[in-house]
Amino acid sequence: MKLLIVAVGQHVPDWAQTAYDDYAKRFPPELKVELKAVKTEPRGSKTVETLYAAERKRIEAAIPRGTRIVVLDERGTNLTTKALAQRLQGWQLEGDDVALIIGGPDGLDPAFRQAAHERIRLSDLTLPHAMVRVLLIEQLYRAWSPVTRIRGSRDTMILIAFSALQQRAEGISHSYHAAIHLPCLPEPPPPPAAGAAGCGP
Repeated sequence: MKLLIVAVGQHVPDWAQTAYDDYAKRFPPELKVELKAVKTEPRGSKTVETLYAAERKRIEAAIPRGTRIVVLDERGTNLTTKALAQRLQGWQLEGDDVALIIGGPDGLDPAFRQAAHERIRLSDLTLPHAMVRVLLIEQLYRAWSPVTRIRGSRDTMILIAFSALQQRAEGISHSYHAAIHLPCLPEPPPPPAAGAAGCGP
């Protein structure tokens, strides 16, 4: 499974990039994280609708077909770290790649936002764009960590339980064979020698 972070805005301060890279390299090979930064549409005198349309086109071009789309939206579902961990585990079980979308200065195109599979909110605060990237990957890392610990301890418990059941089954099997084991019967006597039986002359 891969987590794809698509963010509008190609330039962030060095501290934000360093922090992002530090968390990104901690993820395991089975849960890769990739960042695709798309160009912010120059504002000028353009209408908001024009800006939305241009940035939406770039976002959609960055998302592979069949990817689950999750947008960051101030009106989205507010998740705790524990809830995000459960959500991440569900995504992993489904097996589809997930794209998490960070909008530009004016947010995301409303139609694109409504069409997304999920809408989540990271914070009630208004955060700088660079901070959102760092906060998102930090929370994804926190969400992944307990999933790994829970899965590891669960696998260990399953192995212990299976081993105990196997030993018990073997013990029952030995007891069963012992219970039905019969002692050997004596061999029948050999047949009488020729002339040993019947009347003599």
